Amino acid sequence: MGEPIRLRAEDGFEFDAWRTDPVPPREGAVVVVQEVFGVNAHIRDLCDRFAELGYAAIAPSLFDRIRPGVELDYDEAGIATGRELVGELGWDAPMLDIWAAAKHCVLTARWASLAIAGAAPSPGWPAAGSTSAASLRITAARSSISSANSRAVPQSCTSARTTP
Repeated sequence: MGEPIRLRAEDGFEFDAWRTDPVPPREGAVVVVQEVFGVNAHIRDLCDRFAELGYAAIAPSLFDRIRPGVELDYDEAGIATGRELVGELGWDAPMLDIWAAAKHCVLTARWASLAIAGAAPSPGWPAAGSTSAASLRITAARSSISSANSRAVPQSCTSARTTP
């Protein structure tokens, strides 16, 4: 349903993202922030589920800055590698990439209502010293850009899953 696209962050860095366009009626847009496992089949499926409910969805590949195309397994090795990548990547660069995805939704796709949904071991990316896998869930933070129209992200776009 979706397709890969290229985006450019404010610092000029180009990276991949997965974009899924909605079916009518169109409700708004969602930037889906990846787990430590990268933009994988699960994240692409979340984008498809948002689109089925009328939301344009885009998932920026945040690890592209250090290792393009990351898709890790949901196992201890995947968790460990993902945590290493998060530690190497830091926080500033991913924020530029998330912002580029949000701007793409608002400017290119012309969506005025935008949500940012984070898919990660709760709450947010794992802390450097954390060793256990956590329940994965999608939470959404609403932000209205150029619009006073805001509605809650549908519950059917939430995901709960426990990793090994």
